Amino acid sequence: MDLEHQDWGLLDYQTSYARMQSLVDARIKAKATDEPLSDLLIITEHPSIYTLGIATKPEHLLSPSCTPTFQTDRGGQITWHGPGQLVIYPILDLDRLGYGPKSLVQRSEKLLQALINPHLPTDAPSFVDAKAPGVYASSTEFGERVKLGSLGFKIRRGISYHGMSLNIDADLSAFDHINPCGYAGLSMANLCQFDSNVSMDNLQQRLALIASDFYSS
Repeated sequence: MDLEHQDWGLLDYQTSYARMQSLVDARIKAKATDEPLSDLLIITEHPSIYTLGIATKPEHLLSPSCTPTFQTDRGGQITWHGPGQLVIYPILDLDRLGYGPKSLVQRSEKLLQALINPHLPTDAPSFVDAKAPGVYASSTEFGERVKLGSLGFKIRRGISYHGMSLNIDADLSAFDHINPCGYAGLSMANLCQFDSNVSMDNLQQRLALIASDFYSS
């Protein structure tokens, strides 16, 4: 089944969350009648907001400036979304595709790396950490370990939703008010710090070309 792409543009988080829930509900209903709907890859940006995963602890919020916040049902801890950050939501029927949560995370990390690596030095590609999902980079200028991409999923009756975010030219000061993904002192970075020519449009175009290669069965 083809992977359908949708561009929601700049959309507030609460509306996107409700849309995702509706799309998952529709796919669960269709599975019950053996009329599966297409898998989706949604791209969007959100106005500034802190979203709380189910593992968020109060101490992860370091400042009263963490507003607005929104409690979600995804895995993981607290993160921030805002303009200049590409947000990707794969809504996939994992039962049909034949893989589970661990493979979904690994495939998503590899997809992010495929977007990121062309903009990094060839001798210092991005890397992942099995103990801390996400995609990282290193350089003498920006530090040995900075995070570019974050992940957090929810799977309901075999359908995945929520997803991942990639910092392109976002206001990173927003992360100063939290322990990003629950990790104290974690440094966040923008892809534009490594390549000043990177653009949201080009990354979205490349994503549309390659995403199905990473999520096919």
